[in-house]
Amino acid sequence: MPENVIQIADQATTLGGPSAGLLVITAAWTGCRWGELAGLQRDHVHLDHGTIDIDPEYGALHESAPGLWLGPPKTPASARTITLPPFLIDLLSEHLATTLAHSCSPAAEDADCAAAPSTDAYSAPPSAATSAKAPIRSAPASPSTDYDTATKPG
Repeated sequence: MPENVIQIADQATTLGGPSAGLLVITAAWTGCRWGELAGLQRDHVHLDHGTIDIDPEYGALHESAPGLWLGPPKTPASARTITLPPFLIDLLSEHLATTLAHSCSPAAEDADCAAAPSTDAYSAPPSAATSAKAPIRSAPASPSTDYDTATKPG
């Protein structure tokens, strides 16, 4: 399986850039769903502890009639802390160190998070009257990453 993942990540990198390849690698080694990774905010990535958190309130990106919005993951059990393998910590560290802007959860109080540009393409969930609006912040692609040098699980 690891060789197939590397091949798919290489193809994703060719078609969508380095961030797309890293998304494939991260999904394969963490078991995260697409919406969980697409909705992952930088303040939920703890590389110093080797973990990422899927937030119970804003842990997944959803798409419905008015557009894209952050909300809870698929099930309550999906809100979790995921331990990252060492090679993925290195890849994510490199990626995060090279991005100009970054993503933060809607509840983030951090000054760096508040300064990140917002994207108007994302809107509130379909039932805005009963759900909190969760704006999404964007981040540019990073320089290329060589996935073939990653340490693969045995």
